[in-house]
Amino acid sequence: MSHKLRRTGIIMFTALSFLYYPGSSVAIVWDWSVTGFNGTLETTGTTPVSGTYTLTNFELTSSSDLSNFPLGSISGGQYQNEAGDSVDTGAIVPPQTFTWDAGSNTVTSWSNSGTFGFALLISSSADDTTVLGFGVNPDGTENSTMLTIGTNAFDFGFVLSESAQHNLAPRSFDSGQAGTPEPSTFVLAILGLLFLTMTGRRRRRR
Repeated sequence: MSHKLRRTGIIMFTALSFLYYPGSSVAIVWDWSVTGFNGTLETTGTTPVSGTYTLTNFELTSSSDLSNFPLGSISGGQYQNEAGDSVDTGAIVPPQTFTWDAGSNTVTSWSNSGTFGFALLISSSADDTTVLGFGVNPDGTENSTMLTIGTNAFDFGFVLSESAQHNLAPRSFDSGQAGTPEPSTFVLAILGLLFLTMTGRRRRRR
C-alpha cells in the first residue's frame, strides 16, 4: 500500500509542479536609441520576420535628462502608454502595434487612432507632459522612423520638441528563456519531499 501511495505522490507532485511553474517567456526585445537616450521595446513574437508586432512593454535604460526622463519602464510603473489615459478622449486605443520590414530592418508604420493622430506615445507616470513619441514628428505628423521627445503639453494634445531616428532593431528573440519559479513552486517541492519522506518511513516500519 505504501508503495502505491509513494508512486501516487510522485505523480501528483510532478503534475502540480508543471501546473504552477511559469515556464518560458515568449517575446522579442527591440533596442531603440536616439542621442542621449536608449531603451527597449518588448513585443509578442518568437522570431523577427516581416510583420506586425504588439507592444507588451517599454523601458528607458539610459537618459541624458534624468530629471525629466528617469530610468524606468511601463511594467515597473514609471511610464505609461498614453493610449490608456482616459483624460484624453481622442487617445489611441491599445493594444499598440507596429509593422516591421525585415529586408530593410525598419519600421514601416505604427498603429494609431483618435483625434490626435499620434503613433506610440509613452509618458511619465508622474507627469504625463514628459513624453516620447515613436513614429511621430514634432508637429504631430506621422514619420515611422522617428522618435520625438519633449516636455510640452497643450489642451488639444502633445507638442513634442526634438526628433531623431529611433534606430529600432530586434536584439533577442528567445522563446526558451527559463522562467523563475514562483514561491508556490518551492512550497510544492517542500510538501512533495515531506510526503515522500513520510511514506518511506511508513514502509520501513512495516
